[in-house]
Amino acid sequence: MEGECPIHGADGCIAYNTHHLYWSRRSYKSQLEKEFRRLHTVRICVEWHKHIHATQPVPKKPRAAEMRAAIEAKQRRRDGS
Repeated sequence: MEGECPIHGADGCIAYNTHHLYWSRRSYKSQLEKEFRRLHTVRICVEWHKHIHATQPVPKKPRAAEMRAAIEAKQRRRDGS
């Protein structure tokens, strides 16, 4: 992970996990929604992750067409198109 942890500073974190930038998981049920959600993750400090969920509003869920476009764009980048 780059930079200092907002919770632990330069001392570093003791544990990390995956934060999905689109939550909550129960809102993303279809295969399209699950695939979209998996595209937008970051590995962060567990304590910072808890803080984000406790203090930030849940992101607005994109429409299906927006999710599809994001998935297709990621595939094009991966394929070099």
